[in-house]
Amino acid sequence: MTNKEFIKDTIEYYCADSSRIAEMGPMYKCGTHYCAIGRWIKPEKYNNLMEDCPNVESLLREYPDCLKDEVKDVDIKVLSEMQQMHDYVLDPYRLPEHNLLEVQEFLKHRGIEV
Repeated sequence: MTNKEFIKDTIEYYCADSSRIAEMGPMYKCGTHYCAIGRWIKPEKYNNLMEDCPNVESLLREYPDCLKDEVKDVDIKVLSEMQQMHDYVLDPYRLPEHNLLEVQEFLKHRGIEV
């Protein structure tokens, strides 16, 4: 998956269905909900200690082989930006189209094109 594909996939996944947003954060996994990075943690690699990693950089430093192969080529900056989007922009109580507008603004201000 390329950076652009990852961004597009993340936006479509959460903006298509607001109930997918993990709102008990910051957590990589919360019951059946996952954050933007938690979705890509290999199930067999996940453990509760990962929740002590406050950001993507620390998660990958502590658990370098924890992400699925599909996202191994995605730049760490892109992973981090999409996690921030999930944590600070998306709202499970907002209509999907309103989430999409917020996401577009978030990306625009960071100079990220989809």
